[in-house]
Amino acid sequence: MTNIIRFPAGRPVPAERIPREQVERLAGLALDVVDQILVMLDDAAIDRRSATQGADGKAREDG
Repeated sequence: MTNIIRFPAGRPVPAERIPREQVERLAGLALDVVDQILVMLDDAAIDRRSATQGADGKAREDG
């Protein structure tokens, strides 16, 4: 049987207002994370392409 843990424990926590500056800063950080993920995905795609190409730049038959 699965144990169910309520989050947050206890009574519900009311939402609070977040200053616009903090929202903008957090959105900027989120965009930085997305940019880093895209760079990592691009690097992985380049690595895969180079692994499947021979020295002459053409696709290898064995890969």
